Amino acid sequence: MEQLKTKAVVEGAILTTITVILAILAIYLPILGSFLFLLTPVPLIVLTVRAGGKPGIIASLATALILAFLINPVMFLVVVLNIGLIGISMGAAFEDGFSSVTILLIGIIAGAFSLLLSLMISIYILEVDVIVQLEQSLQISLDLYREIGLPAEVILQAEELFEQIIELITATYPALFLSAGAVIAGVNYYFSYTIMDRLDVQLPARFSVQEIKFPKIIVIFYIISIIFNHSVIWQNIYVIITFLLLLEGIAVCYYYFMQWDLNQGLAVVLIFTLIFFPLFNPLLLLIGILDLWFDFRKLDKI
Repeated sequence: MEQLKTKAVVEGAILTTITVILAILAIYLPILGSFLFLLTPVPLIVLTVRAGGKPGIIASLATALILAFLINPVMFLVVVLNIGLIGISMGAAFEDGFSSVTILLIGIIAGAFSLLLSLMISIYILEVDVIVQLEQSLQISLDLYREIGLPAEVILQAEELFEQIIELITATYPALFLSAGAVIAGVNYYFSYTIMDRLDVQLPARFSVQEIKFPKIIVIFYIISIIFNHSVIWQNIYVIITFLLLLEGIAVCYYYFMQWDLNQGLAVVLIFTLIFFPLFNPLLLLIGILDLWFDFRKLDKI
């Protein structure tokens, strides 16, 4: 028993250190920072599964205290409400033997809730209005367009587009939080599952991205959401369905990457390239829509 406790303490210390390093790199690396921050709950997920919820909570608080001391006191809340909430909730779901779909759903809820809490911290504690910050960034872009001498018509169109973007973001917070929560849950599920599988941890059947398939009827709702785009409810539905169609497009691409016998690591890199480069998003969306009707992977026959 004493040996098991010592092992849990050692693992907790190691995984806490890894979490702290990931968080610091996420803050100070401008390009990889966002992706690394997505991965920060992974060590806590692994620790919670291997050692239990209590060591996971202790590690979360220790990480929060260290980052609060090294960087900023507000980091304590950021870590506890983001990294800790996601890591411990998904880790507990793994530990309790829930199905992969249930684990992902728990991760989506935790991710969306953590983003909501982060927004509240930003507004009410840091007194930073995200929308105002976005408006200032867009204004800088407009000023740059004027400095390089773009025609007045082009600048006016850009200004109208920016206003529409701000209005859409303001109206679709719920859908954006859920979509972002799904990305957070998916990334943490994939990497934590891969690590624990290599550590021979007993896990539920792996969720297969290749088999993601949504019903055809969502295309009807997609069209309706475009027609009634003036409604806040349909704007949120539009964002969610767009996300689902992109997800189906990603599933199709990943399926063919595997069919072509690409290395799994290379396939994952290619998928993240497709996701994070906006130029590829319309292509993924089109692939997702077409797959609903033409069933490229022949999943309807399985």
